[in-house]
Amino acid sequence: VSYLADRENGWLAEMKWEDVLSLGEQQRIGMARLFYHKPKFGILDECTCAVSVDVEYALYKRASELGISCVTISQRLALHEFHSQELRLGENSDSKWGLYSVGGKEETEEASSQVAEKEYENRLDTAELHWYEWLGGMVQRSPYLDIQH
Repeated sequence: VSYLADRENGWLAEMKWEDVLSLGEQQRIGMARLFYHKPKFGILDECTCAVSVDVEYALYKRASELGISCVTISQRLALHEFHSQELRLGENSDSKWGLYSVGGKEETEEASSQVAEKEYENRLDTAELHWYEWLGGMVQRSPYLDIQH
């Protein structure tokens, strides 16, 4: 996008992006800002839908090289190399979502099971804490809730 300074009367020109830049140019400048700030995470919502696949690849490669973990919202099914998981919302299941390994292996049931198990453990931890507090903190060991204090 270095050509934009010459095309638009220099770096100090003040204009509305949407009036002078194509969507692809806007997206590339947005990614350049991401690279400049180098956050640990970037939430990218359709940030490359108007650039070519090779430019999209180069942008995600650069983000990876800079150590930026990308959370991408996209309708494109590309760039699996730069992502490890895919979360699909609106799945035809009880949970209405599915978690997939990007390598193509379906992970939904296992991941859903792990999430459900973790939620259950968190609820038990909370229940144990409330039970312990209810008894005034005097319980040494509860055979029902497996509390050890």
